[in-house]
Amino acid sequence: MTKGQELALAQLQAIESCNPQALEIVRDTLENNSLYVDISLECRSMARSVTGTGLPLNSRERFRIRISPEFPYFVPSVSTYHTRFSGFPHVQWQRHLCLYQSPSTEWNPKDGMFGFMERLGWWLAEGALGRLDPIGLPLHPPAVYSSSDTPVVVIRPDTPTFHGDNWLGFAALDVKSPSRISIVDWHEFDHGTSVLLAPVVLLRDSMPHEFPSRLNCILSEIEKRGVSRQRLFPYFQKACLQPESPDSPMYIVVGSAMRGVSGRCQAY
Repeated sequence: MTKGQELALAQLQAIESCNPQALEIVRDTLENNSLYVDISLECRSMARSVTGTGLPLNSRERFRIRISPEFPYFVPSVSTYHTRFSGFPHVQWQRHLCLYQSPSTEWNPKDGMFGFMERLGWWLAEGALGRLDPIGLPLHPPAVYSSSDTPVVVIRPDTPTFHGDNWLGFAALDVKSPSRISIVDWHEFDHGTSVLLAPVVLLRDSMPHEFPSRLNCILSEIEKRGVSRQRLFPYFQKACLQPESPDSPMYIVVGSAMRGVSGRCQAY
């Protein structure tokens, strides 16, 4: 155990000693150089959303905190032992709680575990009230876990405006290199343009926080939002028939409603 991990555990024990009913340290283990601390928090006193849209908190909740060997310079992470919070804002992989949207600017090493537990308590309280994604505050975009070969996509023009139904069409692409692609225009129909086209579907509803990583799963989510695979097929067919190299990928653009801002869309 590093000096930083010893400090983190000592700080958690200090918090526990102040109010053992509010925070109980269940156990701590060292695995692959990371310190894992299981805690139990009292949540009975937290106010709940009157509309029933908040986190389904039990009277006590158990969490697992992972503390890096580089603590306090690396922010700890926290996860649940259940999936009841899956689908709520700022919950990734069904169990991981995203307490900081921008750890590099929000995490202060001087605060240590005192600041971390305060943030966790705030996150749970806001979640119980259904206020983790309030209108007007910065949004946490859908989680798209990129790899080293994922190109950077630059969207130059705004997405088309539409009302009521979803929008289907094409995006005109400018492939600068295998690592950089620009969307330079939007077309509702194929106008015989010579540039590379990507099928586009803009949705009036939001996509899941964890954006699907497989095409079949993406199509299933799109179908749930009113666009059948049969409607998409002609657009995919056009993209497949373009005179590109057999090894060239087919790009697909999916735009989802931006949470909290009416009439705006986020494209991915």
